[in-house]
Amino acid sequence: MINEKLTHWILLLGSFVYVGIGLVFVLWPKFMGAQVAISLNSPTALADFRAVYGGLQLGVGAFLGYCACKKEMHHAGLLLACCCFGGLFGVRVLSHLLQPSWDGLHFALGGAELVGVLVALWGLSKLRAA
Repeated sequence: MINEKLTHWILLLGSFVYVGIGLVFVLWPKFMGAQVAISLNSPTALADFRAVYGGLQLGVGAFLGYCACKKEMHHAGLLLACCCFGGLFGVRVLSHLLQPSWDGLHFALGGAELVGVLVALWGLSKLRAA
């Protein structure tokens, strides 16, 4: 029972994070692009940026929220969260190794992604222990 509640809240937190970030990318794409030196100078570029950075985040967040509400989906949701946060963190680290260029934003994002992986793994371990 405690493990189900814990994994429920982990999934809800992941959902809120992904939906929140997705909304920011959809609503303020030029601002977000500027944070990482991406200029969006055409309607096509804006639409693609919103879809990839905003739409995908919204979709992942929606799925995590669905998984949070369905006990039988907790494992799938935690696995997705682990894969998404892990993929982001892994490629961020690989990019730094290939071309060192981290600034404060990259350290903050990398740290948040690593925490996301660890929390999702912790949730998975709690499910297995139940």
